[in-house]
Amino acid sequence: MKRIILSVAAAMLFAACAGDTGPAGANGANGPTGPTGPTGPTGPTGPTGPTGPTGPIGPPGPPGAGYLALEPAGVVGYVTDLSDAPVAGATVYLVPQADVNALAATPIDLSTIAVARAATNDEPLEDNIDLHGATYTKAVTDAGGAYRITALPAGAAFFVVAVPSDADHLPGGTHCREPMASATLVGRQVNMQVSSRPSDGAYFVGASACYNCHGRQHEKYSLHMNGLRLTGQAGPLQKANKDFPNWNEALAKFTAGDVTSGGTTLYYTPASGGAAATDWKLSEIAPASGVVLTARLFRSTVDAKYYVQLQDAATPQNTATYEAEFSYGGGLYKQRWFTTVAGSRYILPIQYNSASGPNGSNAINESSDHYTRWNWQQYNLKSNGWFDGTKLNAGPSKAKAFDNNCAGCHFTGYSLTGDATSGWKAHAVADENGETDFDGDGQKELMNTSCENCHGPGSDHWAVAGQGKHIVSPRLLTPEREVTICASCHTRALGIGGGATENPLNAAGEMARPGIRRSDWLTNYVSKIDDGLWTGTKANAGGNVIALGDGLHSVKHHQQASDFLKSAKYRNPYDLLTCASCHNPHGTSDAVSAPVAPHQLKAPLDTAPATSGLCLGCHDAFFPAGATVGERMKNHWVAQGVPAPFAKDGIQCATCHTTKTAKSGAGLKQAVLGGQQFWSGDISSHLFMMPRKTIISGKVDGTITGNDVMPIPYTNKCGTCHGTP
Repeated sequence: MKRIILSVAAAMLFAACAGDTGPAGANGANGPTGPTGPTGPTGPTGPTGPTGPTGPIGPPGPPGAGYLALEPAGVVGYVTDLSDAPVAGATVYLVPQADVNALAATPIDLSTIAVARAATNDEPLEDNIDLHGATYTKAVTDAGGAYRITALPAGAAFFVVAVPSDADHLPGGTHCREPMASATLVGRQVNMQVSSRPSDGAYFVGASACYNCHGRQHEKYSLHMNGLRLTGQAGPLQKANKDFPNWNEALAKFTAGDVTSGGTTLYYTPASGGAAATDWKLSEIAPASGVVLTARLFRSTVDAKYYVQLQDAATPQNTATYEAEFSYGGGLYKQRWFTTVAGSRYILPIQYNSASGPNGSNAINESSDHYTRWNWQQYNLKSNGWFDGTKLNAGPSKAKAFDNNCAGCHFTGYSLTGDATSGWKAHAVADENGETDFDGDGQKELMNTSCENCHGPGSDHWAVAGQGKHIVSPRLLTPEREVTICASCHTRALGIGGGATENPLNAAGEMARPGIRRSDWLTNYVSKIDDGLWTGTKANAGGNVIALGDGLHSVKHHQQASDFLKSAKYRNPYDLLTCASCHNPHGTSDAVSAPVAPHQLKAPLDTAPATSGLCLGCHDAFFPAGATVGERMKNHWVAQGVPAPFAKDGIQCATCHTTKTAKSGAGLKQAVLGGQQFWSGDISSHLFMMPRKTIISGKVDGTITGNDVMPIPYTNKCGTCHGTP
């Protein structure tokens, strides 16, 4: 306690003695610099300074993926298939435009099969490669599918054709239809695709399998898919009734009846020659005399099926009743029916001609119109063995079965068993949506032309889920190979196997697969070219034998390809066309395209007074100008030296250039000129040549009639105004 008191007293004493605060002393020396503080935030960017000078160009980099180093004087590119897989070992040929032009200068001769097989001018690209390929500019693709041509001839044009060396691809390519100028090719990369092909072991899978991936296809509306039907019924894949409403009009004649009475009776009378006749008139009107056979058409009151009963006129108890099991045609010109006899099918000896029926345009008068133009027509009555001239035979000839004569050009996945002794049996690919079980194996089959007829058997393609693999793409073939797909059935040829009939079968009874070369098809599938041309003659009233046609145009049907091969469309130096250039193989189906559906044309035909059409789609730049098709036609005719001071409404390019010279059904009435009724056929010529008036001028004298001579445009459109030819 004492210590505390003393401390307090001392403090008080010092406080009492303290003076004022003195002035501040001088600053001491600075201490050492402290550590740097953290960096502050970045300030705003200042204005951009001026651009500096361009630096030197660096060396070229390597080509990117899918690109090749270019050739300044040549051309490079890749060859792949539709799956983008490289095609190694393919030779890329530059076929000179001039060589194709030179080849086209020599006419194609189809007079005999020997001449046709020996031809070196009917395959415009592949024949030239065979003849001159060793001298052509060319290159072979490497393992990556790349080709390189270092130099091209200047001032020329070339069809660029790829010819693969493997078994998996076919010749042709993207640029093989139209020539390319060397100036266009030089310094460029020109890639191309080629078609693949199924293996030799591939098999048919049916259209329903195709539709699983490819969806709704318009071919269901085409005549290719609808030609053969169970009588009165459309199959699940047959949709043509919309565009062909009169398909089954003939069935109205199969009125109610049975094996003893009812129905509609048709009467056969010899056209000439009595028992030695080779042709017969067929009519619903009973003639006063001369009837040798009748056919009674009826729909059974027992089972509702359709039947045809043939009966000898001289021996009425001699009858044979056949079920008209299938109809054959009906969409356009005619309808036939076929039946089963001893396990094979045979076409009954009756044909219904639609153009001369109640909904047709011919307005037939049987007392004045030629019998081959009537509503009903006999079909191979004697030659197929139904009738021997005086009486019914026990049945048709086994050699004349539909199975070995016809089915190959209609069925998908066709095959043939049997022989001429035991009978023939046709088979088609099984398909759950097929028309019926044709061959009795318990499965429905596709009895009509569908996807695989043109693209090849689809099993390999199906196995790899498509993607362009193992299937034929006709548009990528050489044009001659694509045309051969159509020509195999649109050429009137006799085959080798199956009895050498109009089915073009090889020795094993097989149809050619799509993608085959024409020369191979002729060698292995054809024994005879049987095209019918307008070469007939007849004695006139003065006894002079007169040519009735020009010897060039077709008189028989299903030989359009033979015409086309001879045309400038197929062989020319500018654009190598195929059937698919004008026709859509997949058909058409909607209301807009329905008018072109019957012939599967890609567009309506050019018809005055419209402003465009199918023909002008290609010929527009080369055709005289005008506001309408009619005006352009008038200017075209004037340029050809034909005065044309009148409107052309209703006239088409096709009127003159695809005259209907061939006959399938009744044909079509043309004009009455000089008291004579002239006629055309119903199948258009595909020569694209205009038959001139001079072909028939002065020949029709009453003995030679308007029915006898070759159809020409003059006796249809022109003669209506200009009078007798």
